[in-house]
Amino acid sequence: MDTTTLDFNTLTLMVTLLVAIAGSTVTIVTLMLRQFNHLDSKIGNLDTRSPLLARRYTVVGELPAAMAIPGGRGAGYWPVIQLVKDWNNQPESRALMLAGDLPEGTDATAAAKIAAVVYALCQRDGHRVPEWVASARSPVDVALVPEVDLDSPYGRRLRRDAPGVCHYHRVYFSVVDLRST
Repeated sequence: MDTTTLDFNTLTLMVTLLVAIAGSTVTIVTLMLRQFNHLDSKIGNLDTRSPLLARRYTVVGELPAAMAIPGGRGAGYWPVIQLVKDWNNQPESRALMLAGDLPEGTDATAAAKIAAVVYALCQRDGHRVPEWVASARSPVDVALVPEVDLDSPYGRRLRRDAPGVCHYHRVYFSVVDLRST
């Protein structure tokens, strides 16, 4: 085999690799641009009039309506977790977060979930517990996260290790949930 053939084969291989790399790069860039354009349209469709998006912190009186929105992962409890995040990240707004009562006619279980978390946060951080918290109790034992089966080994451990306020409200969650940021 002479060196001309080797050089030609090597050159052919290099050109083929460069074309493949360039083609892959163009494909990846095209896909990324399409995803960004799709994301831009989704962001543009957000309803910024929602009270939960209108300010930097969550207000407990708005949680029942937000918890009632069906569908998706976290439905029924994500607004309460957002309250925990806001509480932990914005201590200067805590009094504003707790201003007012829960709306009249709030579902008993939703009210108990909110009350248990509010009570645990107030107790942990030495904040005054709102009066409405004492009257909010779930008619049955429930986990903050609806997918948790309280009769499973995990559920039994969750009940056993839950903050003390959980037993009164009959709503169970981990103390770790209170550290969410």
